[in-house]
Amino acid sequence: MKKILLLSSLISFGGFAQVHTTTGAGNFFNPLLWDCLCVPANGDSLVINHAMQLTASIYYSTGQIKVNATGSLTEDANDRDVWVDGTGSLINNGTFDCYRLYVSDGSFINTSTSVYFDSLWNQGNIANSGLLTVYDILNDQTGIFINSGDFTITNNFNNQGEFLNEAAGVIDLTNDFSNCNIQTMDAMFINDGVFCIGADMTNCLDDTLAGSGEYFITGSSSNFGVFDGTFTFNTPSGTVGVPGNIQAGVTIGNAPCYLSLDEKTNVISVYPNPVNNILFVSESNLSFVIHDMSGKLILSGMTNTTGIDVSNLTAGFYTISVLKQNDERLVEKFIKN
Repeated sequence: MKKILLLSSLISFGGFAQVHTTTGAGNFFNPLLWDCLCVPANGDSLVINHAMQLTASIYYSTGQIKVNATGSLTEDANDRDVWVDGTGSLINNGTFDCYRLYVSDGSFINTSTSVYFDSLWNQGNIANSGLLTVYDILNDQTGIFINSGDFTITNNFNNQGEFLNEAAGVIDLTNDFSNCNIQTMDAMFINDGVFCIGADMTNCLDDTLAGSGEYFITGSSSNFGVFDGTFTFNTPSGTVGVPGNIQAGVTIGNAPCYLSLDEKTNVISVYPNPVNNILFVSESNLSFVIHDMSGKLILSGMTNTTGIDVSNLTAGFYTISVLKQNDERLVEKFIKN
């Protein structure tokens, strides 16, 4: 039988010998934009207070990158990866956008609402108390992930390690979820908050779903392992397709997910997301406004079939608010590449 690790706290951060702070916005690797007049290197402690753009992927096995609320770390027109390893750490309190984030060791902490990755692979320690959006996530065997914020996954979620969704945590998943470790340990998923799964769910042999929160499954459900705790597990039929071992404290129901009901039943969509040049709204002749993440008004006008030209927007996160004819305002977040 595989073993189960106990959830542990994230590693603490010590001091680092060299602290370098940004002095202006631009290329992350431009020495003129750092107070040391140097190129940032693995092992440095970096403080980002400006809009910095990655023109290459980066690897950190020691040292720390800290993005403050006024700062941003975003990829350029190409896909850029960030790899945190060893005792390295990355703390985001501002805007952070890259193609892939790989935490093979070390830590990533997010407190911001401006974070997006195409894929997230965790074998280290991650804590999210902000709003984190990814396309795919693998929380691998050695990965420990603690969520107390909003976590949106627009494709699939595989947990092979330890995941704790705290009471304040909300997870909104578009497609499939699997709590399945096919390696040497047992997967442990503890949900004390809300977890909505847009398609199918599988809990594999010797793996465990636990907690005291609410699970909502839109598609099919299969439990070959253990359901333990006092959580409520909702499926359309009010039953688990493959029941497995379900402990007495678990309640099976058929309630639908109540997260973002207005958005999910809404016929209006905003696409593509992320966007390069033209942002389309699926319904024309509606009033819209676009704000950046600081709340500053960027664009306004009426939707039409030719789309909204956002080519002049700087890379980052924005919100578009669309006013429907019944005076209902719909707000969507999008990413400008």
